[in-house]
Amino acid sequence: MGLKLVLSIRVLLGLGLSCAAGFQQQYFRVVPRSLRVQEGSEAVLECSVANLAGQVQWAKDGFALGFSSVIPGYPRYTMFGDRRHGVYNLRIVNASLEDDAEYQCQVGPAQMHKVIRANATLTVISPPNAVEISNHPHNSKLEVKEGEDVALECLVKNAKPAAKIIWYRGNVELKGDKVSKEEIREVESPNENPKSTRYTTISRLHFKATADDDYADFTCEARHEALQRDTPMRSTVQLSVLYPPGAPYIEGYAEGETVRRGQSLELVCRSRGGNPPAQLIWYKNGEQIRMAYRTESGVREGADNDEQFMRASKSIDVGQQRLPAGPLYGVRAGVRRLYVDHKNGAGRAADRRVRAGAGRVAPLEGASRQRRRRHARQLLLRHAH
Repeated sequence: MGLKLVLSIRVLLGLGLSCAAGFQQQYFRVVPRSLRVQEGSEAVLECSVANLAGQVQWAKDGFALGFSSVIPGYPRYTMFGDRRHGVYNLRIVNASLEDDAEYQCQVGPAQMHKVIRANATLTVISPPNAVEISNHPHNSKLEVKEGEDVALECLVKNAKPAAKIIWYRGNVELKGDKVSKEEIREVESPNENPKSTRYTTISRLHFKATADDDYADFTCEARHEALQRDTPMRSTVQLSVLYPPGAPYIEGYAEGETVRRGQSLELVCRSRGGNPPAQLIWYKNGEQIRMAYRTESGVREGADNDEQFMRASKSIDVGQQRLPAGPLYGVRAGVRRLYVDHKNGAGRAADRRVRAGAGRVAPLEGASRQRRRRHARQLLLRHAH
């Protein structure tokens, strides 16, 4: 009897060891992975268990959400999958900043199975809702004087995480001392939930305005991972720099050019640059010409940059002309004197330029008016003989 009992115990122990050797713990076939999703989109955290024996639930920041597929108090949350294959995924629709948290897939114990857990972080990002240059609406004009200090402040509002700001002049990115270090301010949420905190980024641009900045666009652009690079958020202001025009000059004939009596000439007065553009005025013998003439403005393409100019032209008969131009800033052009040989019906143009101060007409160098008249009478007498 005693021998049979010992043998029975040995057989049962042997069977137990054999079963233990073939046993496998429940384990994660698919471990949850951390995600970054944009506010308003859908997030799915995956969890799949092999050799499932215990019950499965999700936890958010340590708070258990329960074993039901419909989670009480969380209408946007759903646990779904295939129980037969141990699939228990967590779906969150219309993700908000409050959903930003650490989530855990938990599998409870059962018989010889131990508890297993796996964590994943859900990060909800939100693009900025506005980018603006302080006190300057988008595509507005800012009028400054040449040499004046210009300070522009750009704000990119309500982003998570904080956005970055890039400044451009035209299509060229601005860097260095002109651009200040970014300042980031927290924007508290109405419900005082720290997870709902957004951020406003501030950047400032400082420079001295030059004539080259006239009509230049200065743009601040928001950079954020939730924004598409092909559709950037930008705000632009265009500078209008007030600066004097270049000294006027006259075209239409060159020194030594032959001019015949009765021939018509078109003299052109030009002034490059200037904001506002130069006002060009023609004079003849010191008196302003009241007759109509053409004035036009435009842009000439050059090798390095475009050239703005003002052009005033006047058709005249050959004679003695004094044609300075009076722009808005009061600078006068030089004086050209045209000599005509009445006997041969031809003549030549002599370039006699003089400088004049702002708002003054320079006197003609050389012969006085009486002397010029005597010379003209001599020419007429010679021609008569």
